[in-house]
Amino acid sequence: MNEGALVIADCLGFRGIWNRVDPQQLIDRLRFLEAEASKRVVPKYSSTMLSFGPIRIHFRFLSDTAVLSVQYAPLPNRTPNEAQLNLLVSVACESASVLAKLLIDHDLSLPLRGCISFGEHLCEGNFLIGPAVDQAAEYMSEPEGAFIWVLPSAAERYGRFLERSLEIVRSLPAETMSSSIAAAEEKGLDGMSGVRKLLNKGSEAVEAVRMTFAQLLAVPIVIDPYPMPIKRGGFIDAAVVNPLATVAKSTDRQRIVDHYDRFLQGNRIDIWTKRQNTLKFLQSANASTAKFESSFGSGETLK
Repeated sequence: MNEGALVIADCLGFRGIWNRVDPQQLIDRLRFLEAEASKRVVPKYSSTMLSFGPIRIHFRFLSDTAVLSVQYAPLPNRTPNEAQLNLLVSVACESASVLAKLLIDHDLSLPLRGCISFGEHLCEGNFLIGPAVDQAAEYMSEPEGAFIWVLPSAAERYGRFLERSLEIVRSLPAETMSSSIAAAEEKGLDGMSGVRKLLNKGSEAVEAVRMTFAQLLAVPIVIDPYPMPIKRGGFIDAAVVNPLATVAKSTDRQRIVDHYDRFLQGNRIDIWTKRQNTLKFLQSANASTAKFESSFGSGETLK
């Protein structure tokens, strides 16, 4: 077994769902989602040389449960350091945000509830074992709503990853930024040619590009802390994945919120509670994303 980040989340309201939708339609939707997630989540990092080596992402749907493992591919006689392991948690959080958005943004909405753990585990095919699996399985259903939360040990790693990344970005030489921009251009990212030209306009322009890189770290992939309601009663200050983090347009974010709202309907108090808790969190997540979008490029450093 190797160390890594693990996302486990199940679909809220799945029990008895065949009474509301055609079973074949549901199976077709799940097949599509597994294929789409494999295209949109896995290739972004899988087999990409980042920090320590190639990142291995393993994604599976097990009935109504989505499982995503993020580890480094084993290298002979080498072990990733703490900073490199922290990167895996960041990848897992971003991937979880993409998954949550992907599953909810459809007429057949499937809101996710689960958690992200960190530790040793083995994920091969449909086999999933290890301490990180046990921990995630114990706490994935704790939130009283459609939350994917980051367990404390993983959240600490995510925070250290952001702090260290900001330190690195603030001291990046122009040559390194130019190489990063060139790599982004090769991957087809928009706007990189303009950033490259800016680098050639003197030290003030270089500092502006450096600030832009630093601001990218402020994308609210995770809302931390958030007073997350739990089944045991009360709240716990937790790091919670933001399903709206990568959605730039306010109209698109509202459409996703509406999907949550329409799905979380019923005549039981547990549904009312989950709906109220989820919509309250989405209001906070939407505000954080809107603040980032409006501030990006202004030179303001978001807190």
